Amino acid sequence: MGASSNEEKRLLFLLAYIILQCKALAFNPGDFLIYLINMENKINLENIIAEGAIIIDVRTAGEYKNGHIKGSLNIPLSEIENAMSWLIKDVPIVLVCESGNRSGKAKDILETNGYKKVYNAGSWNNLGEIKAGGCPVK
Repeated sequence: MGASSNEEKRLLFLLAYIILQCKALAFNPGDFLIYLINMENKINLENIIAEGAIIIDVRTAGEYKNGHIKGSLNIPLSEIENAMSWLIKDVPIVLVCESGNRSGKAKDILETNGYKKVYNAGSWNNLGEIKAGGCPVK
């Protein structure tokens, strides 16, 4: 029991240290945590995209216009429910936004409506120079 407690303390200390470093570097700690979570999945996401997933950017049209992943679709979060009329449930969907918050909400909406292959990639910048493939729709 003592070893487990010490391990938990070390992990909490490490997490606190990372958050403080993020703040010192003016980096959003939430975005960084999503980055850490997705770091392991990044190669997986790249493969999923390469195999035909669509990338949906749920930011506003203005945000999208200022920069986005080439080939991604812009469907603002407020319009995601309308898009379900033409999105194919069997095609993997990778969601992005500015920080991962709106893409997380979009993921919840899609999964609640039967979409199974939905991934929150967090910030659109997390995927680097990746390019989206085709756009399979109904």
